[in-house]
Amino acid sequence: MWNIELPGFGESKKAPDDWGTPEFAKHIARFIKSTVLANDKDKKYYLFGHSFGGSLTAYVAANLWPKPEKIILCSSAGLRYRSKKAWVLLPIAKASKVLLWPMSDNFKKKLRKNIYYYVIRERDYVDTADRKEQFIKIMNYDMTGIFKKISIPALIVWGKQDKVTPLKMGRKINTLIRGSKLEVIEGRHGIPITEAQKVASLVGKFISNN
Repeated sequence: MWNIELPGFGESKKAPDDWGTPEFAKHIARFIKSTVLANDKDKKYYLFGHSFGGSLTAYVAANLWPKPEKIILCSSAGLRYRSKKAWVLLPIAKASKVLLWPMSDNFKKKLRKNIYYYVIRERDYVDTADRKEQFIKIMNYDMTGIFKKISIPALIVWGKQDKVTPLKMGRKINTLIRGSKLEVIEGRHGIPITEAQKVASLVGKFISNN
């Protein structure tokens, strides 16, 4: 099992500023070819992606080679969505750059992160406040056509109380990927951690089912 840390996340080096979903997905594909399949190019592999990782998993499955045997999309990003609260507060976050220009950079950084957290109510995306332009580029990338191109078995796992990628997005992705299966469990956006046993059980059954 490999846990791929994307450039700019965790302790890894920051990705180029012009990178978007396709570039991050190609980075994953290169890793799979050079590491996962280094000794056996015909080896079967399965790809699990959560949130932004879900949209990258879908992109790899639809457009890149070698394709995984099966994919699991967990609370996946990839469809354009913005809550009513976000429509009101994100312009305020942008305006804060002007209103707070005399303040220190650290103060503005902390305030911006607090605004982002109030908008999305999850800590996953708060640190992207430091990479705002790249974050906006990724969020505006519509994966509708990509999801439609997927032709391999796909399991979609979603948290019923997810506020970052609401359940209606999971239902929409389920209709876009032909033959996919949607599993809804109790929990919010971070279900791979908060509901790890439930998610692992669903993934295990999906992979072992021929």
